[in-house]
Amino acid sequence: MSDLSWGWSLAIRHLPLSLFVSLLAAACGSPGSQAALPINQLGGQLSSIDGGVNFAPAVADGLSSAIVGGNALSARALSAEFAFLFPDESQAVTRSLMRGEFARLEAERLGVVVPPAAIDAALERAMAEIVAGMGDVGDFTTWCVSRYGLPRADVVAAIRARLTDNLRYQLVMRMAAAVTPRVRVLVSLSRDQSAAEEQLGKLQMGANPLVFQPPAREELIPLFAGGELAAHLSAAEGNLCGPFRLDGDRLWHVVMIREELAAARHHPPLHVLLGDLRANPIGALETRSWWDEMHRRYTSWQTSPLIQSPLPTFVSD
Repeated sequence: MSDLSWGWSLAIRHLPLSLFVSLLAAACGSPGSQAALPINQLGGQLSSIDGGVNFAPAVADGLSSAIVGGNALSARALSAEFAFLFPDESQAVTRSLMRGEFARLEAERLGVVVPPAAIDAALERAMAEIVAGMGDVGDFTTWCVSRYGLPRADVVAAIRARLTDNLRYQLVMRMAAAVTPRVRVLVSLSRDQSAAEEQLGKLQMGANPLVFQPPAREELIPLFAGGELAAHLSAAEGNLCGPFRLDGDRLWHVVMIREELAAARHHPPLHVLLGDLRANPIGALETRSWWDEMHRRYTSWQTSPLIQSPLPTFVSD
């Protein structure tokens, strides 16, 4: 798996659906873990009424996570503290939100509407994975309360929204790629340039990259005009390219080009895209190529996080 500093692996909602479900289940933890404190340890209140659960959160407006003396926790203060304590995660969340906005803009441009049936199926799988990971400690409703301190309906709606974002992202990415020239490649990754050069030498001598450790992975990469990846791959000598390291990346790439595909004349229909995504999940370099293209298309940038917490931390409306 790529070790891109862009933090693709942290942007759970934009990974292929199967991996998203796996990571979501893995993140559940046990109800007794630090990450799953019940709401009564997080400032809310739980009481039993007629055998059910009465949710009485400490915050009434639904926009702030805490109230002190009638003043609400500032969203800017919360963001700054999060960026200071968890810089990598903060950057990854920011990129995740940017990708979501790119996908929304692309969906408008391309006329993509996420099929509700596909989201229903993904939601069912996600909930089943969560329950399977809980063992004998309870059901999905129990997990919702222990993990988030929220009723089942709220958590289901939140998961569904993220699954929708995730599938929208995959659909628009693959749709844009279909009408762009692409290359099918085998990608070998190394942490240092000398190891990558050694791999290149072996390939030049006829070695099979699939027997490397780790084995090369196959990807289908769109070559958007003006993109960094397109520039590297166009400089290939024969069918070999590299070693190269993308801007902001930590890994060195050696690429064997196996097939060149011309751009399709028309965007494929959604059912074709869904089948293609099942057969060929989104790859790291495909993602990176699309990400760079979206930055150019929508004139966007990302700055360093603001870690200075504004005062006061709690503010009135």
